[in-house]
Amino acid sequence: MDIKLHRICERNRKYAVIIASEEGELLLVRHADRSTWEVPGGHHEEGETILETAERELYEETGALEYKLKHLCDYSVGIGSEVNFGGLFRAEITKRGPLPASEITEVQRFSELPPIEEMTYGRIQHQLMKLIEEEKEWIAEK
Repeated sequence: MDIKLHRICERNRKYAVIIASEEGELLLVRHADRSTWEVPGGHHEEGETILETAERELYEETGALEYKLKHLCDYSVGIGSEVNFGGLFRAEITKRGPLPASEITEVQRFSELPPIEEMTYGRIQHQLMKLIEEEKEWIAEK
């Protein structure tokens, strides 16, 4: 698996991933069909901008009502010959309401990412967090 960060690329982004925090802690969600934790995010729908996808997913998966949302960069995940692109965002949530009716059943704060085996897409999410930390100066220039 090959994961890379990119400045904004105009390729077809399939996903928006949002590194969300609330009161300084990381906010992760649990899908109804899984026992693992994941970073909020989801599929880009036709007709949406990648920012609209991030806003929709942030609300649907965390109940976020008030927040600051920033597009950090884009990313790619290559597995074999297939490469998928997505938008990577950071959100600071200041107010949440009840979870809307959706596939998410639980939202919880964490001081750090759980171990890879306790996460959905754990290898990808851990690698993205590592790359963000390594490239924070590059991202800040954007």
